[in-house]
Amino acid sequence: MNKYKQVSVYTGYAENSIQSTSVFELSGNIADAGVHVEQYTQQTILQYDPNNIDFVKEFFTGVDVVGDVAFVAAGEENVTLVISETSEWYTRVDDEEYLYENLNDQWQELLDSQFILKS
Repeated sequence: MNKYKQVSVYTGYAENSIQSTSVFELSGNIADAGVHVEQYTQQTILQYDPNNIDFVKEFFTGVDVVGDVAFVAAGEENVTLVISETSEWYTRVDDEEYLYENLNDQWQELLDSQFILKS
């Protein structure tokens, strides 16, 4: 089993702030972990309110993998990162104050890397 960290990030107004983190284990690679998170999130949303099917179709547009991080689209102003335990970001996201004060440029580069694949 591999360890992954799921990190929900609010991206509205270029804020890029961490909203929550959780750890899970899954056999498979980072792409598999990203798909797992996407499917689980979709199912959770639809169990809460089946009428949200249009929201799920519009905002869950797949998983992009850049290195050892998977990006799961999670709404208009959110993205969920799935980070492998082998990534340097796995522990960096635990200390938000240090992240924002000392690694903000690298944090921004990481979040922007998801868009490079789409251009």
